[in-house]
Amino acid sequence: MKVGIQGCCHGILDNLYSLASKHNVELLIIGGDFQAIRNLSDFHGISVPQKFKRLGDFHKYYSQEKIAPILTVFVGGNHEASNYLEELPFGGWIAPNIYYMGRSSVIRVGNLRIGGISGIYSEFDYRKGRYERLPYEYKMLKSVYHTREFDVLSLKSFRSPVDIFLSHDWPRGIEQHGDTIKLLKNKPFFRKEVERNDLGSPALEEILNSIKPRHWFAAHLHTRFAATVHHKDGSPPVHKDISELSHSKEEHKITKKARIETTPQTDLEHANENNDHSNDTSQAWSTSTTQFLALDKCLPRRSYFEVLEIDPTESFQDGDLYMKYDPEWLSIVRAMMPFQSSLVKQTPLPSMDELQNLIKKERQWIEDNVVQKNKLGILRNFTPTAPFHSSGITEKTIPATYVNPQTTSFLQLIGLQPECNEPLPQPSIKNKDEIDL
Repeated sequence: MKVGIQGCCHGILDNLYSLASKHNVELLIIGGDFQAIRNLSDFHGISVPQKFKRLGDFHKYYSQEKIAPILTVFVGGNHEASNYLEELPFGGWIAPNIYYMGRSSVIRVGNLRIGGISGIYSEFDYRKGRYERLPYEYKMLKSVYHTREFDVLSLKSFRSPVDIFLSHDWPRGIEQHGDTIKLLKNKPFFRKEVERNDLGSPALEEILNSIKPRHWFAAHLHTRFAATVHHKDGSPPVHKDISELSHSKEEHKITKKARIETTPQTDLEHANENNDHSNDTSQAWSTSTTQFLALDKCLPRRSYFEVLEIDPTESFQDGDLYMKYDPEWLSIVRAMMPFQSSLVKQTPLPSMDELQNLIKKERQWIEDNVVQKNKLGILRNFTPTAPFHSSGITEKTIPATYVNPQTTSFLQLIGLQPECNEPLPQPSIKNKDEIDL
């Protein structure tokens, strides 16, 4: 499958889709900071300085004035309309053809198995529950996008091969597997973190060493960096002495670059004329090796978009872009649900052995009630919740809390009851002619 990979998005969709369409990508994946702002009231849910708050392009896709021309899958970062994404903790459509992977999940797109986790690491919030509720106070505006141990344990328990893993943050220590000298030349202020071995997320390091995906794509640190992780015996890499490092060719092993033809109609195109890697299939991928690639944010002459041809590990005999839930992941969600906490204090989590026993039990339920009944397909059931962008909604408008019907449907699919059965508020603007775009 020809896959386009985008670093931080920051609400710029129109030019991105124009660029991706010229490369004929079948699937577009975005590593966070998507900024799905539906209207100006969503500014209350995003953690960015006031001077950087922009409406962006997404509101046009939410109102369906525009439809995403390419199937898009993304995870959340640390600059998101968190109030919207929190409507879909298990994942779902935020607009037609744009799928959010939730706090953590594993799905199938065609024959590719894709895992992902949203947010960034904070030791202070890591072992807390999901207590944030609107209206967010300042601390909640930050903590709502912090990765939780609950989601990390869920992903670490996944045992099937994963073709692509998507995160915003980097796994800790990933710089040890690539050209560290070049990284520090581009980002010299990373040096102290590299020396302390705390560049990146220790939680993601655990996931990397546990599920060993064939590809891992990330963003967040606003630089292009590639690495190859050899998973041998599971022992941690020998930490490099920065003073003795020499330039490595490891970064260039991910795939050969092939120049593509572009016309400089936008800064996006001008910045990425060497980033189509789809024609190289010479690398023999192995589950004992992870090819890591982090990309920059979308600015002129920055490396933030690339194209790869990715072959699946397994064949599921579905349509090319048919999206399905993964039955093992659904089993994990059911097994972990009793440990989910909506309070600051996290319910004590099970050991891995205990969790695997629970998953085995729940797998039979999923097999009987979902797989055998042909219910694995991810429905195209996007439904707007908040009002569309209009002149009547300003930055002073306090966002409401919505029950997203996709979350209700997902929980019903796996035999669980939603915590809240309140009626779903409908968008107040139903006539598109009334929308101020």
